[in-house]
Amino acid sequence: MPNDFLPAGSLAHELNQPLTAMLINAEAGLRFLDRGNAHAAEIRDILEAIVSDGKRAGAIIRGLRAMLRREAGPRASVDLADVFTEVLVLMRGELYAHRVQVETRFEKGCVALADKTQIQQVAVNLVRNALEAMLDRPGDARRLRLTIARVPAQKLAVAVRDSGPGIAPDKLESVFEPFCSTKEQGMGLGLSISRAIVDAHGGEIRAENNADRGVTFRFSLPAQAVSMQREAAIRRPRDAAPDASRRRPDGASICL
Repeated sequence: MPNDFLPAGSLAHELNQPLTAMLINAEAGLRFLDRGNAHAAEIRDILEAIVSDGKRAGAIIRGLRAMLRREAGPRASVDLADVFTEVLVLMRGELYAHRVQVETRFEKGCVALADKTQIQQVAVNLVRNALEAMLDRPGDARRLRLTIARVPAQKLAVAVRDSGPGIAPDKLESVFEPFCSTKEQGMGLGLSISRAIVDAHGGEIRAENNADRGVTFRFSLPAQAVSMQREAAIRRPRDAAPDASRRRPDGASICL
């Protein structure tokens, strides 16, 4: 298939999640109203979720447009643990519905100079890929482990491990190619987009089969120097501080 089709396919793939979430929330709001027992606080939560997903869709469009134009997106200090925590909050409905047990092991201070929206895209793609890989497993056997840590050479390492069937050894590299998918309904774009984003940030991404079962996707990014983190913290306005209600206890296990 010509490469000219890749931008349109990428856009459709990446926009599917926020647009689907907006539709689900809008339908939920209508059901509340139809029952006549809607509370203002519940409707506000639903509307805020729709606004948030709308903004995320816009950010995805801007990010992909910048990638196509070979433009550098906005880079800022990004705590990878915060990014993955936000993704787990975003996807908790799906994870809970499919009875996925989630374990997190996040080292403190894993900060990269990155485009947060694009790194969030990578996180969503990898978590969703793991979720879909485990759907044929019994509910009590679906385990997702997320690990973030500092490693030598001033790098940050992220691992997303699932308990699915694994990938054929000869497919471990080709899964990152456009339109290559191990799923019947897959478009084969999520992992290729993720690799493009990680590469653009000076990192690396790979997949490996686990010794027991399942696959671990690993990617690394250059760690931001501590001095730059301090400067960014000084410049950041007070009202831009992370929402305390979404902070996670580092190293905690989350069962969804």
